[in-house]
Amino acid sequence: MRKEIKKYLRDKNAFFSVLSIDIDHFKKINDNNGHLFGDQVLLTVANNLRDYDGIRFGGEEFIVLLPKTGYEKAFIVAERIRKSIEGQKIFGKDGKEIQVTISAGIAQFPDHLPETARKDLRHHATGKMPPEFEDRLVEAITGSADKALYKAKDSGRNRCAICCN
Repeated sequence: MRKEIKKYLRDKNAFFSVLSIDIDHFKKINDNNGHLFGDQVLLTVANNLRDYDGIRFGGEEFIVLLPKTGYEKAFIVAERIRKSIEGQKIFGKDGKEIQVTISAGIAQFPDHLPETARKDLRHHATGKMPPEFEDRLVEAITGSADKALYKAKDSGRNRCAICCN
């Protein structure tokens, strides 16, 4: 993301989007089927992200970076990933099929940055940005995507939502 932020500082058309993805009810899936099965679910989700620049962000959460992608196209990508995971057949320890779904939040840089982060960005728009400001911008855009993720979860899960500040 730092690399994409630096691109944006050189070229204001170099925007990007971030997806924050979380496996719905993962704790329940893990508790009911065991940690080995939980690991299989994590691998299934990770395999659905192979075409993208995605990482496991902790627990059952993943972050995907989509360079040169606005939030509308990012929403289409998130929906494609969500539907792909929803359509996978995953079987629990008793051989019973377990439905695995995800929720995703979408945020576009710089449009969905909080106002304080936008001020930092404007302040350093023409010069070299100190690493601590880059770190704050990374945290801010992932925070905006996470905010949208919780919007998706609060709306019933197994859906995607776009951030709005």
